[in-house]
Amino acid sequence: MPALNRRDFLAHVSVAVAGAALGGRNVFAQRTAITSATAVLPPISLLPEPMTPASLRAFAAHALNAARGAGAVHADVRVCEQIRMRVDGGDAAIIGQFSLSPAFSYGIRVAVGGATAFVHGVTPSADAVAAAARNAVATARGYAAFGEGRTVWTPGPAVSGEWTTPIQLDPFMVPLGDHAALLSSLFMAATRVRNVGSDLPSATVNWTRETRVYASTSGSQVTQTFYQYEPEIFEFKAGYPMIEGRIAFRPVPARSGGYECLTAPDLQDRIKQQADDAARLLTLPHRPLDVGRYPMVVDGTMVGSLAARTLGRALEGDRVLGYEIGASGGSYLAPPEDVMGTDIASHLLTMTAGRPAPSITAAKWDDDGTETREIPLISNGRLVNYLASRQMATALRGSTRSADALPGLPGCVTAPDGDNIPLIRTPHLAIAPSPSSATLDDLCRGVKKGVLLLYKGYVSTDNTVASGFVLYPGALLEIDRGTVVRRLRGNGVQFATRRVWQALGALGDATTLAQNAGKMDKGQPSQFGAYSSSAPAALFKEVDVINTEIQI
Repeated sequence: MPALNRRDFLAHVSVAVAGAALGGRNVFAQRTAITSATAVLPPISLLPEPMTPASLRAFAAHALNAARGAGAVHADVRVCEQIRMRVDGGDAAIIGQFSLSPAFSYGIRVAVGGATAFVHGVTPSADAVAAAARNAVATARGYAAFGEGRTVWTPGPAVSGEWTTPIQLDPFMVPLGDHAALLSSLFMAATRVRNVGSDLPSATVNWTRETRVYASTSGSQVTQTFYQYEPEIFEFKAGYPMIEGRIAFRPVPARSGGYECLTAPDLQDRIKQQADDAARLLTLPHRPLDVGRYPMVVDGTMVGSLAARTLGRALEGDRVLGYEIGASGGSYLAPPEDVMGTDIASHLLTMTAGRPAPSITAAKWDDDGTETREIPLISNGRLVNYLASRQMATALRGSTRSADALPGLPGCVTAPDGDNIPLIRTPHLAIAPSPSSATLDDLCRGVKKGVLLLYKGYVSTDNTVASGFVLYPGALLEIDRGTVVRRLRGNGVQFATRRVWQALGALGDATTLAQNAGKMDKGQPSQFGAYSSSAPAALFKEVDVINTEIQI
């Protein structure tokens, strides 16, 4: 059967194309079966011709000229073209499925008379972008008339350049059939392990390629192309069909990179090893643990998630200063003049923030025009920096010095999409491991009676991140005299944030380091942005184990 050309393909899969209001750029494809005809095609051949970086820069220039002409003191703009692709691996009877979703978007932020405004859109025309910029200026001028909430804009140095996520192979150039076949083989690597299966019928990966232009009236103009990989799958449950309890694990975290993310020579072995470990744990007997306070050993994946949601989030400058109090919340690490330089955790904890590749947050510049770099946040338990933007850096440190002279700017202002407003967000957090030999088993051996928390669980916190609990842990196990003896059912973990980090009693060595990634919501209306972490295993001297069974 001959391969389909682009026109035939679009008709074949009934892709819905947006009307003239969207300029024909936003195309949303439903999940579609990969056939013998489409299996040989690279995804890029099935899409409209992408806009060139020069075209995106031209849109940005139109916005800046219009904002400047309307009287903006400052303006910056993000213009993005994005392609999202979802691929599902199949079985022997089905090759797989896929969907493709290209999108264009932009966001314009302006300052006028001490007030700011943000306007966004998805229409790829010079007139629409210019009109949006003038609208933003008019809105900011209206806000300024109230005379409250004045903003002192602190522009950074003008930056220019181009950057692309380091990749070996563009996933959008790989034939769809190859995508599906590889995913199927990885899926089967786990499901072939005895007593292991999945609630999902296949393996699924989401790919994103985005070209983003940032430009400002301060003279900055940067173009970045991001490649990101997010597995929805590779979260299997031992004991399928699931009867009692579960052991859920995710051996492949989201990250930046190309198709090589799925072709690592040891990936199948790693998946099979974790599946085998899960199957072994499932053979353990199960019972609830008495409510009480116990030591807890946590693997690196969960330590990273805990750090991002309890420390990273609490260190976001806009939360600390109260700007987010009516949206995503405040912070227990406030006010900064009282907390900066104090011990907020055990002296064992040293943590940095940055946006290095291959973390999912990798970038050369942030959406405020700040060049990214690694900075210390916590040094031997002491708070030494907040996650700041240029606008908030001085206020966070209670200093009158120029924000340019302050060290704590990792470049963490981001907008998940072009039409989202840029906000301070937790970037990649790295916790330093113990320099001494300490494996996960070593940490467990030091526990007379306690719990072991493995794999990723969801961490939920209160409005100021002062307390929280762990939902849906991958595995919650009982340790008795240094040995894992049973699974825990009907139990959960609850904590007070400051107390749990002060109770950090030991860290694992470099062999226990694990990469983790996820998303956190922020703003109002809420928008989800990525975070990532690298963390070793850890022993917390005491946490509260609670009963989660519903009593009627």
